[in-house]
Amino acid sequence: MFTRYFIPIPNELSPAINPGIEMSEVLTSLEVSGNQRVMLDSVVSSAQRARVEQDPRNPCTTLSGMPGGEPIHRGYSKGAWSPPGVGENGMCVLSLSTRHHKLTIWSKVGRHWVSLACLSDVWFEYNATKEWTTAAATVTDPDSPPHLIYEARCRLLAVSQLVWTPVYKDKRGEFSSLVTLMGNGCVVFWRVECNFKSVLQASVVNVCQADMMAASAVHWCHTGDRKGYLTVGNNEGCVRIFHCHFTDKGVNFKSVCNVWEKCDRLCVRDVHLTHIPGRKQYLAIFTKHNLLMAASLRLTTQQQQQQQQHHKSPPSVLHTSHIFIADLEISGLIVFEDMSVYVSAKDGVVKHVFINVSREDGTTTIEEGDTVFQSEDVMYCGLATSPNNTLFAVFETIRVAYDHLVEREPTLVNVYRLGDIQALIHGLLETPSDNLHSKADVFESIRINMCKAGHCPVELLRANQIPKQTVATLKVYYWLVKICRSSCIADQKLQKSIKELEPSLQNAIMGRRMTEILQQQCSQGLPKMDPLHLSLSLMAEWLKNTHKHTNAFETINMADIDRNPGIPLDLSWVSGVSVNLPSVKRRAESLTTRRTVKKQWQAAWLLRAVTCIDLTTLSGDDTDGNVERLCHKAGHPIRTDLLEGLGMTEAGAGGGITCGAVCVYPARVSAAVRTLKRLGVQMPVAAVATGFPSGQYHFKTRCEEIKLAVADGAMEIDIVINREMALTGNWQGLYDEVKAMRTACGTAHMKAILAVGDLGSMTNVVRASLVAMMAGADFIKTSTGKEGVNATLPVGLVMCRAIRDYHQQTGIKVGFKPAGGIRTAKDALAWLILIKEELGNDWLNNHMFRIGASGLLGDIERQLFHYVYGRYAAGSELPMA
Repeated sequence: MFTRYFIPIPNELSPAINPGIEMSEVLTSLEVSGNQRVMLDSVVSSAQRARVEQDPRNPCTTLSGMPGGEPIHRGYSKGAWSPPGVGENGMCVLSLSTRHHKLTIWSKVGRHWVSLACLSDVWFEYNATKEWTTAAATVTDPDSPPHLIYEARCRLLAVSQLVWTPVYKDKRGEFSSLVTLMGNGCVVFWRVECNFKSVLQASVVNVCQADMMAASAVHWCHTGDRKGYLTVGNNEGCVRIFHCHFTDKGVNFKSVCNVWEKCDRLCVRDVHLTHIPGRKQYLAIFTKHNLLMAASLRLTTQQQQQQQQHHKSPPSVLHTSHIFIADLEISGLIVFEDMSVYVSAKDGVVKHVFINVSREDGTTTIEEGDTVFQSEDVMYCGLATSPNNTLFAVFETIRVAYDHLVEREPTLVNVYRLGDIQALIHGLLETPSDNLHSKADVFESIRINMCKAGHCPVELLRANQIPKQTVATLKVYYWLVKICRSSCIADQKLQKSIKELEPSLQNAIMGRRMTEILQQQCSQGLPKMDPLHLSLSLMAEWLKNTHKHTNAFETINMADIDRNPGIPLDLSWVSGVSVNLPSVKRRAESLTTRRTVKKQWQAAWLLRAVTCIDLTTLSGDDTDGNVERLCHKAGHPIRTDLLEGLGMTEAGAGGGITCGAVCVYPARVSAAVRTLKRLGVQMPVAAVATGFPSGQYHFKTRCEEIKLAVADGAMEIDIVINREMALTGNWQGLYDEVKAMRTACGTAHMKAILAVGDLGSMTNVVRASLVAMMAGADFIKTSTGKEGVNATLPVGLVMCRAIRDYHQQTGIKVGFKPAGGIRTAKDALAWLILIKEELGNDWLNNHMFRIGASGLLGDIERQLFHYVYGRYAAGSELPMA
């Protein structure tokens, strides 16, 4: 019925309706400790704890390095996400209040959290402009004893709750208001400008007295342009609604009604106010201990005017009803537009509740549906919805046997489906979208239902129906087929048809997409032939028509490629990274089992792999003759008749399909340069240097070796890092060495060999990768080929993730080169799939991705021979280097 997994860190606000703290996309979890609402990042595993403890959203850290600075700092007790657009580039910002009531605004820049402003300082100065005694007199007589005045001052600075309004616009521009409820019962309205960068863009607009001490729940209900209702509940059990109107002069703040004015001393856990569609009525929903209460309200402008004229509250509350949900306290509340409510309780119960409001007299009735699910010996500490409202997450923690009221931080996240599964599928098919990633929660809901039911709820396509469908519709069916395959469908006949349908859908989607792209590049119309066989012929047509301008297989002049200038060493970044090895292995295993290319697409991918090979000879018996034969093979890697059979004659005639580079020892660089010049092949020569392969040489001689190789004509230098520094954690020393080698390379591109087989752990691999890139490496390379462990997919995955993080943080692209142990065409395809999946198409070329190999080219040519002639070639039929 459900699946369990870790929810990723959110990046933007969810449009789903959620009470209390605004939550972000699939989402920020909630925990309640006493009467304080706590923001949590997500499930914290032991491998992630060191990094998460430095995250500003972690509530229970005692590290002195946390934002706030004090060694006794206990983390953040309350928080609220802003609407999109308040931060830079349309992003959200996060407002947080610490347990000692320090109010700050944070934004995530790249992979780091940045403190934008401390509003506590502004609030302190705002009160200091008045006399402290006058400020405290809002709740205390000015003639009160000093200790009472001091207590009033503390309550004046204490943040009870906070919430953001939507983005509004006035004469000064766009803004959102951060509403903070203080401990003394006053409401502070902050004006926070959109595109917020510093504290200069935040100011106090109004301070209004609400007479709601110790607020415990708050909700904003938008009603119009710069207008809305603020619903507040407190520890005493009272719930009150206020009308707020932002004007050019400030905020008009009026108390509308008391939804619940009895001080029953039951803390209000959640509040939610929503407008009933098609009526002049509102519905207020709030929870107190194990009670779910609903009240129908009539909130109109006319009533507000009556209240102002007659100084009394009109009968706004039409009817109130309640229901007992569970034995223990309610911990989460989700309200949907159809008035259906999901409620979680601390005794491990989630229930579905329906609220009906009579159109005539506003009578509310609460109907308790079936228990959605119930678990023993666990405590549910929060609920959340996904953006499309098709999934909801239940945050689960351990319930201590000897004290069922003791809470722990969530240890598990359960994700459940919502809605009719057939309606979800038909909705996807009726309005197909190219951006299926935005429907991830819908597909997950479908998958959960299929796992539970054991069958597919809709009829899939037949093979003869595929040509009539659009690409967007085919993509939806393709993912439905993938879900069916992973859902253990019991029907054997359906399993067989699914197995046959999946490759047909994949071929149709890829064929049509490639046809659309290449048709835009062709000067003439497409030939009339099977679309599945157009790929290579269209590629040849495109190369023929654009050969004068560009060549997809041409070796690009390395001097024209933007280099990595490097950045200052960030030790906090380096020491903060860690690797979840089991997850890395699972991901690496799935790359080759879930992704494959066949037929003409496999031939095209193998041709791409040829252009990315650094054809290498690094033997002790290398001679100039060996190097010359290597250069001949690198310049003409594929037999001419094979290129003709593939429709790639135009690409191969002028040397368009060549290897990426030739890689030799420094003493053989001059011979390689002479041979390539004589052949008329534009191809860089790479030299291994700096004491290859061990690197255990004097630093000065290693740098001098680089300079000599560059002087002989090497355009790329493969340096080896000092593994001793990586193993001992001397990252500053490693950074300085690699940076000095980068300077010695001059205009030549530098590839840093990490020798992963000698580094001992994946954590050292990712840290060494980051340090090398920070020092200015243009490529990072796995191995020398001389270690016991060389290029493996798990290592490559970790290094690719480091490259991706570096690019996201700095905007600089760094290349990747696996080397050692890559001998077959199947291996080459696996590495190309890894690059496409993890780094994208921008890295699928020979100036961002290389494969260091010597015997790989022969096996690729053998596979291409089989594609063209239908049989494998004998060893004597293929020219070797």
